Amino acid sequence: MQARPTALRRLEHLKQLVEEYGPLKFQSTERSRELARQIPEAYGAVEDVYRHYAGDQEVIVEDRRHKKSFRNFFEAGWLSARTFHSSEGYRELEKVIGRVRAEVEDQTIPATDVDPIDYAWSLLHPRVQMIARQRFSASHYADAVEATLKELASVIRNLVLQRSGPELDGVSLMQTAFSPKNPVIVLADLSTQSGRDIQRGYMDLFSGTMAAIRNPKAHGNIVITSERALHLLFLASML
Repeated sequence: MQARPTALRRLEHLKQLVEEYGPLKFQSTERSRELARQIPEAYGAVEDVYRHYAGDQEVIVEDRRHKKSFRNFFEAGWLSARTFHSSEGYRELEKVIGRVRAEVEDQTIPATDVDPIDYAWSLLHPRVQMIARQRFSASHYADAVEATLKELASVIRNLVLQRSGPELDGVSLMQTAFSPKNPVIVLADLSTQSGRDIQRGYMDLFSGTMAAIRNPKAHGNIVITSERALHLLFLASML
């Protein structure tokens, strides 16, 4: 489980989002839609802690002819399409925050308790940290990944242009930059089979990252968890 001070900050951030969204949830505004996306992401960042302190229970929400089961009142009130349990969910969130804050204030957690999320950031490329960390901390996980991959494409594009290559983007840019037959950016000894395999493999990695990860996030409102975002940021860091 993540360190309690970090969990407390994330829980309080989730509470702020809920408090802002409450008066806006029946409005069709850009901010209300943004908050509706941010709340599931923020909850995902602390779901393990929340369930530990709130406990798992079965909360039934009726949606016309269908019944849906949720594990706690917060999920039923703020992550479902209905608002029957929003008040209970808010009070439950406050209760969880109170329990976590009490542990932090009582200093019941050893000083050696390291948040794995914080440790993961220390392993990422400095440019990835610079671009993505503030967005990630604000629970904009998909945006953190998209911005990082846009920067990656920009770096490759500039290298290709500096070497008199064409101005391209996305998959075509990566296929041109790392082509095994006539690459603009050479990654291995192309006179050997191993070198050609490396060149082709990285071309496929760069191209696949643009097609499967950057492009869908650039063209749609995709919600991902903090863990999924970190996985993708490590991929970007390696590239």
